[in-house]
Amino acid sequence: MTIETEQKQLSLTRQTAFLVIGRTYASLCFFLTYVFLSHMMSTSDYGLYRQVWLVYNTLAPVFLFGIPATVAYFVPLLSGQKKRRFIGQTGILLAMQGLCLSLLLFFAAPAIAVLFSNPHLLFAIRAFAFFPVAFFPLSMIDSLLVCAGEANRSAAFAIAIATVQTLAVVLSIFFRAGIERTFFVLVLSVGTAALGTYLYLKRRFHIDSIRIDQKLLKEQVGYGASIGLGASIGILGSTVDKWIIAAFFTADQFAVYSNGAFQLPFLGIITGSVMTVLTPAMVLAHARGDSGQVKNMWHLSAYRVALLMLPIFCFMFAYAKDLLILFFGQAYSASTDIFRINLLTLPLRIVVYSTLFRAIAQTRYIFFGALQTFLLSTALSFILVYTVGFTGPAIASVISAVYLMVYYNVKICGLMKWKLRELFPWKSLSKAMACGCLAGLVSRLITSVEPISGLGGVGVVSIGVGLFIAVYAITLPAVDPSVVQHVRAIARL
Repeated sequence: MTIETEQKQLSLTRQTAFLVIGRTYASLCFFLTYVFLSHMMSTSDYGLYRQVWLVYNTLAPVFLFGIPATVAYFVPLLSGQKKRRFIGQTGILLAMQGLCLSLLLFFAAPAIAVLFSNPHLLFAIRAFAFFPVAFFPLSMIDSLLVCAGEANRSAAFAIAIATVQTLAVVLSIFFRAGIERTFFVLVLSVGTAALGTYLYLKRRFHIDSIRIDQKLLKEQVGYGASIGLGASIGILGSTVDKWIIAAFFTADQFAVYSNGAFQLPFLGIITGSVMTVLTPAMVLAHARGDSGQVKNMWHLSAYRVALLMLPIFCFMFAYAKDLLILFFGQAYSASTDIFRINLLTLPLRIVVYSTLFRAIAQTRYIFFGALQTFLLSTALSFILVYTVGFTGPAIASVISAVYLMVYYNVKICGLMKWKLRELFPWKSLSKAMACGCLAGLVSRLITSVEPISGLGGVGVVSIGVGLFIAVYAITLPAVDPSVVQHVRAIARL
């Protein structure tokens, strides 16, 4: 390996690290905001707050239409005036898309309030309505600064914007401003941040005037359409259970369901980052017909992520009620069943299947899988909410996730000419899961005995973490000595 190659890899690693830091901080801010609001608001007000964000998070990918993703593709290919024109027109395009969603939210608020049987939702959504027009242009910053080789500034922007949003909401609720005023303050704060970002980008990229290049715009929209369509279907499939809960149950019950469906903010970021780093290597290996190398990298990434995911799954399943009470308060102990049901999808997330499909240029299966999962999840959610009740949509989500995993596994095996037993390092994964289950059982049994059980949530969870780590760290190397090498490699990375 040449010095130049080593420097490029080091640069890539550093940029990835900056992205992980920025995204993890932002996700942690949003999670801690929910924790704070759960303690400061009534369940009905908190449910109302989460319903507004449910509507936005579902519709935003549809209106973004994959445009932010086009930045990473076009900016490296353009130069000079054409690049500046592209950046300017992308900002304008995103602002217009945001305005369209803002108008839809404002005028559709009465219908959404009726759908959710929550009249207070009308005023909350209208107070929030112009958030998209302020926030959408900010969605291009990440890719734009990374393309400019400034991942550190990208992370800084992510941290700054997340901090602005968090402070706007937390301080408003702390001073008893009410939900409508809180959303109004949020929109003003994000709008101010967007204005400051615009001025920075104008100076940084020397954007003197904004003109629309119709040919380039057509190419940009065409490229983003397939990405946006897949993202839209994916988000619809992942939120359909929450829409049904919001429509069939009260805001209080929706609050309970939403907190039960929470996931630790950094898990998806870690998995995505690992797979993102591996993608270029898998692309090259597949291009030269080295299926064995692709398989080795796939196995390696799956096992190393599993070393984190599987024990976390086992611990959180064992301490589900304690964690919910610790994070959200006693009022959300009723979220335990929902939380445990949703946790069942965590072991399925040790890989990002779309990464491999992109590496082998078979992205159509990502869309087909997402579409089938959305349809299945919708049908099952309606059936199970009538037959099972409150937990029905959560069960439907798990069944749909399992179906998607099976669909992807079958397609990958067919495309790569692998057998099912070759798809994952099943033996190593089974050992990690078995040791995680044992550690969870032992620590749970010990912390259930007096006087430990009387220490309260923080004490029980803290001691449980220590016991779990001790048992897991002793048993896994005993049954799988290779884990030591993997842990060292992860530590070096």
